[in-house]
Amino acid sequence: MTLDEFMKVSLMENEPVVFPNPVLGQNKINIDFVDEIVATMLYDFNGRLVGQWNSESILLNELRPGIYFLSIKTSTQVFKEKLVIL
Repeated sequence: MTLDEFMKVSLMENEPVVFPNPVLGQNKINIDFVDEIVATMLYDFNGRLVGQWNSESILLNELRPGIYFLSIKTSTQVFKEKLVIL
């Protein structure tokens, strides 16, 4: 399945698509979603909040490689996604 096909299926199922994931050699991720994103929070593996945004693009300049967790809030739902930075 190509990335375009995956994104179409996920958007039809009303789930956010975070890409690239895993992140390698890039300083930004994007979130595609049908609904408006109210806030996006990023937590480290220990549960500490390391960043908060209200846009569909997130800069990762200050983050070390590791496993992170995104909390993506819309006006009606909260989605959780794992993010891996290599």
